[in-house]
Amino acid sequence: MAVSRETLFEEVWAEPMLRVAARYGVSSSFLGRVCERLNVPRPGRGYWAQLEVGKADPKPALPELRPGDELEWARDGEPRRFFRPTAHPGDPPAAPTKRTFPPGTTHPVLAGARDIFSAAAPNDTGYLRPTKRKLVDVFVSKEQLERALDFLDADKELVSRLAVGELL
Repeated sequence: MAVSRETLFEEVWAEPMLRVAARYGVSSSFLGRVCERLNVPRPGRGYWAQLEVGKADPKPALPELRPGDELEWARDGEPRRFFRPTAHPGDPPAAPTKRTFPPGTTHPVLAGARDIFSAAAPNDTGYLRPTKRKLVDVFVSKEQLERALDFLDADKELVSRLAVGELL
């Protein structure tokens, strides 16, 4: 049985977490982690004692959903649902953000690659194998190094999309 974040929010603010957790057959610390995953605020330590004497802070509002937030939790491992905002009719379509680079500059992903690859020794098959780990992944021979890096640098948008994993 899945529990919506709204239901869980109401339950954890109506009675102590120990009781709510017992109803679902989990520990209160586990239920606290579920609340964090669902972006559900919960009462702080001592809230129920403060409430008895009238000194408790007021119950906060349930935060708005963010893209990717879970909508519900299920103890038995049912597939989870996530919030995906939809465009409203009349909203302009979101334009993809393009990163522009001044003419004559090298893409940051390629910056320094020329020096590092030039200093690398070819392996037994003739391809360069640089020792630095955080570097653009180029499989190239020493003879074709300049041509390959110039080709990549000519299409900075392609390199940007590769760098963030859009084209993988």
